[in-house]
Amino acid sequence: MPQTLTFQKESGPSSLALRFFSLPETLSDVKVLIRLLASPINPVDGLVLADRYPVKPRNSVPSDEPGRFIAGYDGVAEVLKLTPSVTTLNLGDHVLFKNHDFGTWRTHAIAQATELTKLLTDLAANLKPGDGIIITAAVGVITQFTIQLAARRGLRVVAVVRDRLEADADAISARLKALGAEFVVPESALHTASWVPPPALQLVLALDAVFRPVGSAITSLLAPGATYVVYGMLGGQKMEVSPELFIFKQAVMRNFRLTNSLNARSEEERSAVVAEVAGMLVSGELKAPEVEEVEWIVDEDGKGYVEAVTTAGPVGTRKRVFVFKH
Repeated sequence: MPQTLTFQKESGPSSLALRFFSLPETLSDVKVLIRLLASPINPVDGLVLADRYPVKPRNSVPSDEPGRFIAGYDGVAEVLKLTPSVTTLNLGDHVLFKNHDFGTWRTHAIAQATELTKLLTDLAANLKPGDGIIITAAVGVITQFTIQLAARRGLRVVAVVRDRLEADADAISARLKALGAEFVVPESALHTASWVPPPALQLVLALDAVFRPVGSAITSLLAPGATYVVYGMLGGQKMEVSPELFIFKQAVMRNFRLTNSLNARSEEERSAVVAEVAGMLVSGELKAPEVEEVEWIVDEDGKGYVEAVTTAGPVGTRKRVFVFKH
């Protein structure tokens, strides 16, 4: 029987619980029956569970208590059944979710075809080779992919990581450099100014998911005319920026939100990006970061799933991913 993890927004992670639900025998309109294959436990999920994320969950189990919603904001699924009106998908296709409010911590779901993007598996700024970029939270999954993509374009990458024990720091530094980072710098080195880019390295782009004092330190390292992009606030603190950044360096500060970026692009453009990245993964051009798999075996009591969420480590630790065993 299909299963899902649901929660009460007012109660947070402590309200996570396994729920069973049934699926209709027939599909109507332009709908698709899918089964989830994998769904990660992301830092954003913690914000959602704490009701601190602007994109709110919207799906629930009809038989569940009022006010409970299906958790999980990312995942990949397989098409099991579809109506004749669906022309963009086929049985067996692997799909991603266009919006982050769908609810992916469940074994099965019924979705509108327009809510899904087909994953093809048979396959920024005006940057030029030699330009430098600096990236925070560099151990994260997104940033590990970004490092590789930047290196493929001939960019010089500075990866900023949180301070760790020396043995862990050495291993992380070696891993990130193997992916393409030229420099791996601990946050403390930015705060104390014990690391500065060499004269030949012009940092023209900053990608910051931390904000707080780390972001302030980064802005002082940027080259004239650089662009600073904030796409997260893992530090959870305010950030101070010197007016010199704008007056003398003529720098630009921008934000990035994936939801807005996807909505601004056509279906063809979104599919092309997914196809290109998937092709690089299949060919081995991109290396997938190591993750900790949590098997979701149907008909268990669900306690292990809740514990996997509530005990997930902070950013920088190995990401956990639900892998559904059907």
